[in-house]
Amino acid sequence: MLIKSLRLKSPSQARHAAEAWLPIALSTPDAEAAFAAPLGRRMATLGIGQVTGTKPRAGDAGAGISLDLMLASNHERILTTIARHLEDLDAPVGSSVGFAGSTGRVNFGRAEALGLFLGSVDDTARLDVLEACVDALDAAGRYHGSIRKGHDQVLVFTGDNFNAMVNALRFVIASHPACPEAFTRRLSDWPG
Repeated sequence: MLIKSLRLKSPSQARHAAEAWLPIALSTPDAEAAFAAPLGRRMATLGIGQVTGTKPRAGDAGAGISLDLMLASNHERILTTIARHLEDLDAPVGSSVGFAGSTGRVNFGRAEALGLFLGSVDDTARLDVLEACVDALDAAGRYHGSIRKGHDQVLVFTGDNFNAMVNALRFVIASHPACPEAFTRRLSDWPG
């Protein structure tokens, strides 16, 4: 019933600008694949609006991504719906969504973000490490993409428990030839 009251008759009726902030450093293509595209499909299915843009940006808490939204309603319930869908996509702790020009925001997020900093490695080594990490993490974490920070290649993972992800990756970091200087860091602690 709630969704029915927020439903659009056509996408052109979405006229309430909003923005979702996710404190996870990802490249724009990875952010679109992990968050923007799936959220956009869910919003279109429900008829509540659309994702109009994705961009990396720095915020008070460090680096992250911003999803620009155009919504069917300016009621806070629609923000709660957006937050719930982003949480289902493993949005990290510290995420928020709010209407443009408003200071009120809905905070959400349950996943923790981990960055595996590899140093300067080529794409073949990065992909080899990534495959080993995905195998090691099993159900403890999910790969979201990679970014380059200075000379470092950084693999970005999210999961329900940061320490479980670190423990799962210890063997890879200790034994993989491409990881002599690799280290993990909670991305919410990383200034970007």
